[in-house]
Amino acid sequence: MASNKEKMKFIEYEKMQNSFSRLIVTKEMEKAEWTVTEKIHGANFSFHINKDEVKVARRRDFLNENENFFNHLDAEFMRTYPEKMRQVFEDVVKRYTDKQIKHITVWGEIFGGLYEVDGETLKGAKKCSPVQLEVLYTPNIEWVAYDISYKTTDSKTTEQEYLDYEVALEIFKTNEIFHLKPLFVGRINEVFDYNLRFDSTLPKILGYPELPKGSNIVEGVVAKQMKNLKFKKGGGRAIVKLKNPEFAETILPVPKAKGWRSAVSPRRLVALISAPLSNKILAIFMVTGFRYLITQKNKGVAPNMSLALTLAPSSINFAAHCKCFGCFDRSTNFVFALYWRPVSSRVVEAPLIT
Repeated sequence: MASNKEKMKFIEYEKMQNSFSRLIVTKEMEKAEWTVTEKIHGANFSFHINKDEVKVARRRDFLNENENFFNHLDAEFMRTYPEKMRQVFEDVVKRYTDKQIKHITVWGEIFGGLYEVDGETLKGAKKCSPVQLEVLYTPNIEWVAYDISYKTTDSKTTEQEYLDYEVALEIFKTNEIFHLKPLFVGRINEVFDYNLRFDSTLPKILGYPELPKGSNIVEGVVAKQMKNLKFKKGGGRAIVKLKNPEFAETILPVPKAKGWRSAVSPRRLVALISAPLSNKILAIFMVTGFRYLITQKNKGVAPNMSLALTLAPSSINFAAHCKCFGCFDRSTNFVFALYWRPVSSRVVEAPLIT
């Protein structure tokens, strides 16, 4: 017997401009009300809902049912949010009865997993690996919403429309969905001059002790209209991300110091480090979706040394801390070089993948 269940097709979040320099500002834009929200340094994570089911996804595809993306399956929000998303779907459908909405997506960011205060690491509800290391938010894995899009029965496979942000805010509040709140609402000329150098607002919202001023600078901000303007050319809406220099999508310089050596290729490093480099070093693999956390455990050899790798179908990205430095292009997530201090008598070297 054939199933009447409608199959959802994945669509990515819209591409944001990296600056206002490429945006052609019209008179309508000048008159429009704009909002600025904090850009969270985490990983794209979205809920996709239709009348039959709720699915979750990362940036480019749906997650399998048992795929644990940054420990999301163990996170507190996953206990209630799938059901809440059904309510959001019903809410959107009722608000727009004339549009014949068949599928909505609630876009957001999964973040957290590490919070350090005065040199002390706060313990979360459950053990987890951090989503990112540069900005501290919470010791737990959390999720925050920032947009809602929808598809109608007439939509093409790659077409989706976004709700006005002022409407999305109302829906988030009504359905008790944790979401980004405007830091500023005003005209576009005021957005141009918005100061990006401020500490993340989320720790205080989530109830954690504040960090020293200037020590937890945000990745940047996102600017968009409270009420979407329709464009004749190209479609879509005007939305811009403004990043602080340390998070810019450029190749980062690699510090070269005595005792630091060029690393192996990403694939070879994964293969080699997954087996013990010596009897004194233990390498542990923890798989979380496409993320692998590699930790060398031995206080006498490599104290607190860890490498976090994010693997994608055609790219690989190293985020390293402690005794590791990397050079990579954030826009393509491709590693150009990785330098690390040898922690055993056995030095592992190999040419980089090109």
